[in-house]
Amino acid sequence: MIGINGFGRIGKNVFRRFWNCGMKVKMINDPGVTVEYIVYSLKYDTVYQGIGIRAVPVTGGIKIGDDFIQISHERDPENIKWKDSGVECVIEASGFFLKQKLANKHNTNVVICTGPSDDIDMFVYGVNHSKINHNAEKLIISGASCTTNCITPMIKLIDEKYKIVACALNTVHSVTSTQATVDKCSSKNFRLGRSCFNIIPSTTGATKACEKILPELVGKMSGLSMRVPVANVAICDLTVQLEKPLSDLNELVKLIDATKEEYCGVMAYTHDQVVSQDLNGLDKSSLLDVTGSIRISDTFIKLLCWYDNESGYSSRIVDLVKYIFSKR
Repeated sequence: MIGINGFGRIGKNVFRRFWNCGMKVKMINDPGVTVEYIVYSLKYDTVYQGIGIRAVPVTGGIKIGDDFIQISHERDPENIKWKDSGVECVIEASGFFLKQKLANKHNTNVVICTGPSDDIDMFVYGVNHSKINHNAEKLIISGASCTTNCITPMIKLIDEKYKIVACALNTVHSVTSTQATVDKCSSKNFRLGRSCFNIIPSTTGATKACEKILPELVGKMSGLSMRVPVANVAICDLTVQLEKPLSDLNELVKLIDATKEEYCGVMAYTHDQVVSQDLNGLDKSSLLDVTGSIRISDTFIKLLCWYDNESGYSSRIVDLVKYIFSKR
């Protein structure tokens, strides 16, 4: 039923999530990796040690137990023979086909892009996924970004109760595959060409994506990011001005508990004094750090929200697939 295009960090983590919940992936396409590498990368992982999947290479693909997964290496989505493997839904995780015209090249009924898009509708599970047109003959959607999945449910929760006047985001983000280990030239942004062992100020599209998903907040949000030298897990620092007073941060804790079903359980909170490595493998979209957050005044708060930018986001992509096929 499931096919994955692109077997990088997100593609591999989505595969693991599907496999562990009993949803079988029928095909993987990636022109840049060999069958042997896929077998190797499923067994070993620097970030998620000890949760490897043992696969063996066979003609045309790999086997995990008695299950066969076809492997192909096509560069053009039009040439990928998804339907020959019975694939109905493609997870577009390559990062290259995030436009409607390009994603449409996949010859399947459902395409879910694992990144924000300018012209593909974005859906955050737990926030607006119920608006997906699951009856569409061909459904192409975006799961937005990991950061958008972290902030959007929290922002919606706060806005509905207290009304947001303004919100500034600083996401402190772990290293991604686009960063360099040593300094190199980057024509796009000189800072982004610098070694990943630096703290690197950068931009984020998460606030713009959040405004698309929650149009009532247009013009009220802005944001930036800091790339930091850790392998995984990120944290959103949200500075929020409210219209209605919040007397205590524990009001948010109670609100998260009270709306768990409404938001499909994607948010949680902790009073523990955690650090990033403690949350490796976190499957929530957003974990409110109550101890680290600050109530500056009745209408001015600073919130810290943790997220696993790989595992948590991959979990939401799987949730979107489950939801869509429960309705089709």
